[in-house]
Amino acid sequence: LWMGGLVPLGYDKSENGLVINHREAEIVRSLFEAYLRFGNVRELKQYADRSGYLTKTRTLQSGQVVEGRAFTRGRLYHLLANPIYVGKIQHKTDRYEGVHEAIIDEALWTRVQDRLRKNRVDRKTRSNSRNPSPLAGKVFDQGGRPLTPEHSNKKGHRYRYYVSSTQDIRLPALDLEAATRQALDDDRELT
Repeated sequence: LWMGGLVPLGYDKSENGLVINHREAEIVRSLFEAYLRFGNVRELKQYADRSGYLTKTRTLQSGQVVEGRAFTRGRLYHLLANPIYVGKIQHKTDRYEGVHEAIIDEALWTRVQDRLRKNRVDRKTRSNSRNPSPLAGKVFDQGGRPLTPEHSNKKGHRYRYYVSSTQDIRLPALDLEAATRQALDDDRELT
């Protein structure tokens, strides 16, 4: 059962939980389908802008109306990865069947998630990347989810990490890559 928070685009809140907002649901479906056509979020954002798609208009408790805005790439990534659209509810690291109606079917959801995952690994392992992450798509957390490269900048220095999707694992990239190289070297010496 949806427990509250910001109502996602494509749904409205009712006393029984979430109900489909059919006008917004068409936008959500269009964005999922367009992502597969374009293959990347940069072009999807251009498509959303050309189509005049905006984020959800919200009415605050004070009664103030916050109009929808143009999608950012981050908002599009969040929308595409939100399991609510396939009828599921995410709670921490677990997913449950929701009582709300799905906007997209399982097949479309799976194809989009596969493409997001492939693009994430391809982008992070490019040989022309300024700071490639050679273990992207090759190391996993205890739940079998891939650790993805992230970075932060502090005082002009870039720090790279491998992070779980649940954010409960954050390993310094240089340490993990060095330990992996050492383990491979040790294994070669034994053979």
